[in-house]
Amino acid sequence: MSNHEIADALRELQTTIGENNEAKGFHDDAPSRADFIPGERGDQAFEAALGHYHGNLHMLIVSEAVEAHEEIRHGRQAHEHYYSDGKPEGVPSEIADGIIRGFDYFHRNGIDGASAILEKIAYNTTRPYKHGKKF
Repeated sequence: MSNHEIADALRELQTTIGENNEAKGFHDDAPSRADFIPGERGDQAFEAALGHYHGNLHMLIVSEAVEAHEEIRHGRQAHEHYYSDGKPEGVPSEIADGIIRGFDYFHRNGIDGASAILEKIAYNTTRPYKHGKKF
């Protein structure tokens, strides 16, 4: 598969995820400039609210990694996949949720996630072994 085909598939996935999350009401919480008083104080308050909004979205991505870690802490294996009341559970499901949240973030913010991912993969191939990290 070419990088162009991969990018197209990732963009389609991003759109599918973003549109589904929007349809389910998960995009209704973004602050709107219209909700703040006109002027400098309103601008500052809006910028602060926007910062908190993005921070919360970032932490939702992190929270999925934490949930995956909790699965391990509760004795589940990294590859273990199970269902609870029909809902997929386990480390693979939580990691998938993190990826879904990441793709939704790209969608909400008009970011070309495919380009960002492919650029980062290409850069990482140029880095030395563990590039100074212990793990």
